[in-house]
Formats: sequence, C-alpha cells, structure tokens
Amino acid sequence: MPQAELTTRIKVLATIGVMLALLLAALDQTIVGTALPRIVAELNGLDRYSWLITGYLVASTVVVPIAGKLGDLFGRKPFLIAGMIGFVAASALCGVAQDMTQLIVFRVVQGLFGGMLFASAFTVLGDIYSPAERARIQGLFGAVFGLSSIIGPSVMIPYSNRKLLLGTWQRVILIELDGPRQRTVHISCISCHNA
Repeated sequence: MPQAELTTRIKVLATIGVMLALLLAALDQTIVGTALPRIVAELNGLDRYSWLITGYLVASTVVVPIAGKLGDLFGRKPFLIAGMIGFVAASALCGVAQDMTQLIVFRVVQGLFGGMLFASAFTVLGDIYSPAERARIQGLFGAVFGLSSIIGPSVMIPYSNRKLLLGTWQRVILIELDGPRQRTVHISCISCHNA
C-alpha cells in the first residue's frame, strides 16, 4: 500500500508493533549481557566466552542484507513476524542448552532471526513514512535502544541474582519468555497484521 493511502491509525499501529518487535531484540541483548558472566562461569566456558557474542553478531550481520532483499521482493510483514517468532523460539532453545557449545549454536540461531528482525524493523520505516517524517520516527526507534539499555540491566540484575541463587542460569534466559515477552510478540504480530 503506498504511503499516501495509509491512514494515521494504520501508521501508528504499525509503528507501535515494529517498535515492540525492536524492543524484543534490544532487551534480549541487555538481559543476556547482564547475566552472561555468571552463565559462562557456571558452564565453565570462559575460553569460549567471546563466541557467544561474536556468533550472534556475525549471524545477525550476515542475515540483514539477505532479509532486506527478500523483504523487498516478498514484503516486510512475513519476515518481521517470522523474525519475532524465530527469535523467541531461539531464546527457548538457549534456555534449555546443556553446555557451552549448545548455547553458542543456539545464540547463532537467535542471531539469524535477530538479523531478520532488525532488517525488517528499520526498512518498514521507509515503507510507511515519507522522508520528512522518517527523522522523527527514527528518533523514537533510537529511544527504544536507550530504554532497553536502562530497563534490561536494572530490572534483570536483582532478578537474575535471585534466580541464580536458586541454582539455574537457564531461568535467566527463560525469563525472556515470561508474560511481557509473550505479550510483546502478540501485540507486535497483531499490529503488523492490521497494518
């Protein structure tokens, strides 16, 4: 649908859905980043610590141009929704990892879907907003990263410490699948579907 045909309501719903999808991926980084030193210590994987981060980033970086081109050809919505669902599924896999190698592999899978999510989220801006409106909306998307940088560590540090005292690091990762995460995916999918 061309930009001129979109109503303000549809633009707002699509923007909220895409911002929530972006928050999903941004919060993951701050949540996992907060607990990562303890996770690596418990898995005795200090020698492969950097692979958890590098694997995610390389996979994400490789997928961004591919997802962007496929989104140009087939539309953004399927890739945005598939990125969200795959990202959450990969989070679940990370939560059930039994050793450092599995966790690295599952984080790479998560990076693939994260790249799809990021590529789709930012290109939707160009599809639904005119060039004059994009700067203001990009500021909102930048605020999502700022918000996640504050919320993730400040909320997760006490929670992750309490969960780790109960004896399992998987719960720190699985907290991402709690109610707020499920509602974010659900609201984002509904907003993207309505747009």
